Amino acid sequence: MLLSQCSESKVYGTDFDVSKAIAIDEALIAFKSGDAKSKIVKGEISAVCQSEGCWFNYKTKDGDVMVDFDHKFTIPKDCKGKMAMAEGSFSYDTTSVEKLKDWAKDDNKSQEEIDKITSPKIKLLFNATGFKFAK
Repeated sequence: MLLSQCSESKVYGTDFDVSKAIAIDEALIAFKSGDAKSKIVKGEISAVCQSEGCWFNYKTKDGDVMVDFDHKFTIPKDCKGKMAMAEGSFSYDTTSVEKLKDWAKDDNKSQEEIDKITSPKIKLLFNATGFKFAK
């Protein structure tokens, strides 16, 4: 029987103190209130890059928030639904049409859906320096 790679107790990227983790929704409230400090956030993974494992989305009460690693590390691609922690910071970013199409391709979207992407998007991102699965 093959075990999911998600069961590994491995650190991806830079290690961090998990005792300081807060829920993703709580971290979002702090950021939107002006607290731009680095955070350790915890939440459920709602999607993972199926091409390389180079990003994932946290599920929040208001929709998904993308977590980007800037290709500094990758995570297993079979982790949707798992709980995870990441250290990093939130920012707003204008994402180019090219990058949006690349992410759509990574997420196995149809060519028809990819072709509908015609303008850049301002998006809230969590830029992670480290990642661990929550136990």
